[in-house]
Amino acid sequence: MTLFRRTQWKRSSTLSPSHTFRTILASLWVVVALSGCSDATEIPASPANSNQGLAIAAFDVQPTQLYRVLNLTGEVVPRARIQVAARATGAVEAVTVDEGHRVTAGQILVRIDVSEARAELQKAEAEAALARFNYERASRLRERNVTSDAELESTRAAVQVTESLVRLWQTRAAYGQVLSPVDGVVSRRFVEPGEAVQAQSPVVELVTLDDLQARFMVSERDAVQLQAGQVFAVRLDALPGQVIDAPLLRVAPSTREQSRLVQVDLSLPSGLADQGIGAGYTVRGSARTDVRDDVMAIPTAAIGRAESSAFVMVVDEENRLQRRTVETGVVRGDRTEIVQGLSPGDRILATSPLDMREGQPVRVVRVLQP
Repeated sequence: MTLFRRTQWKRSSTLSPSHTFRTILASLWVVVALSGCSDATEIPASPANSNQGLAIAAFDVQPTQLYRVLNLTGEVVPRARIQVAARATGAVEAVTVDEGHRVTAGQILVRIDVSEARAELQKAEAEAALARFNYERASRLRERNVTSDAELESTRAAVQVTESLVRLWQTRAAYGQVLSPVDGVVSRRFVEPGEAVQAQSPVVELVTLDDLQARFMVSERDAVQLQAGQVFAVRLDALPGQVIDAPLLRVAPSTREQSRLVQVDLSLPSGLADQGIGAGYTVRGSARTDVRDDVMAIPTAAIGRAESSAFVMVVDEENRLQRRTVETGVVRGDRTEIVQGLSPGDRILATSPLDMREGQPVRVVRVLQP
């Protein structure tokens, strides 16, 4: 009986292999968890503190910059979009361009039948020739005192009137040719040969692709944070992998009536049209706004809240946790501004302080970077 009890006691006091395996596995889990953050500095263990206190990750408080990243999605727009209108009423004789064609200033886009104007021009030219003949004849007669000065002035006035009519009908006849006012690309054509058009009705739309812009619609809250010349990082869906610097060109002085959004235009570099970029292409831009320099900001996860106050755990000189009440400001990403309660050089617990107690001994194995 005694032998059996001694043997049983000996077996119960020996660790089983499964228990040893679980202990090793738990130790490895702690090492992996502490090494999970790449943005950190590892503190090498020393014989003096390797077995003292709870292993923690810390954060050293330093002045830093806080900002908000504004991400926008918009479209590529031309600097100018021009609807070229007909200046004469008549039937379309020909349309010399099609959508996508590049045109130069002064190039003929559309021809309109202005036969009546041409006929009136021929009549005016004949009347002007007759008026000049009468004036020359009157001038010779006046030199011989055969006619009076009044008759001479009358023939001179007739010349001026008929020449004015010639210029008038020359202009109206020229309206039969619709010319391009700028160098650009035809984006739309509104007429076909044989159609009747009225004066001032659009026949062709042109865009200037040599000076493209990126257009976004932003809230008024974001618009007030933007400044002239501010550079956005722009990406085009049609050009994957390319990041373009695009300075802010203008912010509209008012919101759109229905959407209550503000139009923002960026200047895109020249040459994008040669890469196939056109009006209406999708563009995405990002920029820093609401930039605050030299502020105290800590990981948001390091802040605990109890009742109506916020607090953090400060690591004191004896490597013990001390609770300190703080006043928080704006939150930007995973960082929160500390308005009051911390000073540069303070070291705090970088993780949640809710399960920690004041005076608890710790040892810092990781220091997260500001």
